[in-house]
Amino acid sequence: MSDRIDYSPLNYNDEEIRLLQIDLSGSGRHELKSGVSLRIGRPEYTALSYTWGDPGDKSQMSIDSTMISVSRHLVIALQDVIAFWKRVFPTRTELLLWVDQVCINQAHDAEKNHQVQFMGVIYRRAEQVVVSLPVSRGVKNNFYDWTAWSDWHLRSCEKLSIPSDPPQYERIQQMRYRASPAAEAGLMQRDHDSLVAWNNVNAIVQSPWWGRAWVYQEVVLASRATFLFDGLSVSLDQLQRFLATCRSYQEVYKSSHQPRDATSAKHPGLVESGCVACNGYARRLTRCGIDGVACWASFYYHGLTPCPHFLGPGGTGDDLVIGTQIGCMYCALAAWIAGTVLLLSFTVGAGLAALFTGVDLETILTKRRAKSGNKTHIVTQIQTYLNDGTTWNLSSFMFRDHAARKGNESFTPLSALMTHARNCQSTDPRDKVYAFLGLALPAYNITVDYDAANTIGTVLTETAIAIIREEKRLDILAIAMDDKGVSSMNDMLPSWVPNWYKPSNPQSEYKRYLRGIGFPGAEGDMADGVRARASTTRSPHVSFRADRAGRRNRILVVQAIRVDILAVIVEDTNYQPSRRFTGRAGLGVGTTSKARVGDEVWVLLGADEPYCLTKPDDLDGLRTILGHAMLWENGVHSRIMYGSLVEALDRGEVAAEMISIA
Repeated sequence: MSDRIDYSPLNYNDEEIRLLQIDLSGSGRHELKSGVSLRIGRPEYTALSYTWGDPGDKSQMSIDSTMISVSRHLVIALQDVIAFWKRVFPTRTELLLWVDQVCINQAHDAEKNHQVQFMGVIYRRAEQVVVSLPVSRGVKNNFYDWTAWSDWHLRSCEKLSIPSDPPQYERIQQMRYRASPAAEAGLMQRDHDSLVAWNNVNAIVQSPWWGRAWVYQEVVLASRATFLFDGLSVSLDQLQRFLATCRSYQEVYKSSHQPRDATSAKHPGLVESGCVACNGYARRLTRCGIDGVACWASFYYHGLTPCPHFLGPGGTGDDLVIGTQIGCMYCALAAWIAGTVLLLSFTVGAGLAALFTGVDLETILTKRRAKSGNKTHIVTQIQTYLNDGTTWNLSSFMFRDHAARKGNESFTPLSALMTHARNCQSTDPRDKVYAFLGLALPAYNITVDYDAANTIGTVLTETAIAIIREEKRLDILAIAMDDKGVSSMNDMLPSWVPNWYKPSNPQSEYKRYLRGIGFPGAEGDMADGVRARASTTRSPHVSFRADRAGRRNRILVVQAIRVDILAVIVEDTNYQPSRRFTGRAGLGVGTTSKARVGDEVWVLLGADEPYCLTKPDDLDGLRTILGHAMLWENGVHSRIMYGSLVEALDRGEVAAEMISIA
């Protein structure tokens, strides 16, 4: 792409950048302006935030009278920006745009390293940042103004969050044997509006833009940010308030569909083992599915297989009929008896029964779409906004960080940024770190380097070192253990370095292991109201050195107190990820199944939790962290878990030593 542009070198000392002068005449002949200094003067320019998309999805654009190949998403984003500019700034005839894809010489590593490191300044100094937000469907709905659009959507979304009146349940019960055309006719306009509105909200929140690593500093650092989607424009603050309100409606909706009726009280086993949403308000299934869909959605929300309830005449799934208590009781009863979703669903028109071990929801929806054209499909919509908490969390993180920085130059700890970064997407794995450096203190002193020799393992190791040194804690060791799991070790990284490139998993094998050994704080479970604080508030005493292969800073040298040495296995099973030992000092120790007799338990100063380490090797005394260690004395949690060993260190009763961890 970029090798077809004749790039002039930039003067880094003068903080020079390039700007794309956009042709507003419609002819598409853009020009690249070089040597624009941010140190000398205050140039007025707009910075663009967008998604690159598939690297192979290319399009053409003209820059300096030369046709070059760029991502198709960039061409679409430029069209959005030009339309916005003409609409909002009709008297401004010049648009200078900073676009990373063309304003940085992507083929020149030294320039790329500098400009990426400088990117936070570029977005902070911009007059405004414009976000081209790709959405999967048309959401405009004939509105041309954000105020009118948002007012209608908030009213419509709120309607869905309010449970309908109980008397209507009796009327719906009388309809349960009626065929689906009658059910379709019962879809009230307010419900249709609510579902259309939620579908549009989902399209915004599920935009791939939110999951891109680079967008956070691009918007969080902006003095002013405007989002563009489907011909609408909205400020960051307005969008934040809108989505926050929608999220509150979502919570009301979910809380109003919990088990609340007599059946759930009489048969708690059915409720717990079957479809949670088949009880209480959700069981009423009013108005052709507004609550019925909650049943479908909650099967996904609670990790179960969707229940088809009733099929239309002929049992073909061409149309869905209202499913009421009977259908829902089949869900619960089948799950309760069989332990699987093996459902006997009745077709009303034909009076036939079919046995299902999970129905392809998309197949049913496709048939409905073919029959009902562009009509809103309630199952997909409600299922989406109930189930996709991760997507909502991506946008919430940005909004919180942006709000925290208003009016000040505050920074976010890099450890917190990396916890978020792992759930974002980046083409280059190293960008999971580089994309967030602009939001962290410069004191972390991480240098952007796209040289091929600078591997992702090296970048993650240097990031862990920077966090330990700057934040003066070893708490990231707990994250490192979760990333490695309990079944096998990851040999790409040292045992003390988290793999932030790997997405987080709330139900990881390692978290199950921690719950299995009763570790305080595992998955939010608190022991005696407190979490482990084995080294109390002690800061770590650390240094780093090269490993046997000569790779720099791969060995962590840390001050620690030895707790015990594993002596006897007292409980072991091939089916659990943990083992229980008795130590030579008499402590009970629960730790990973990788541990062996002779391995050791240590409190590392600066870490909250005790860890099990391998016994030192014969060559140079290196140890490897195996996992957390849960300690018991006389059948209760040992006080070592909560700092007693450090207190003994302060009294001179025990000694600390420097150990090396690979």
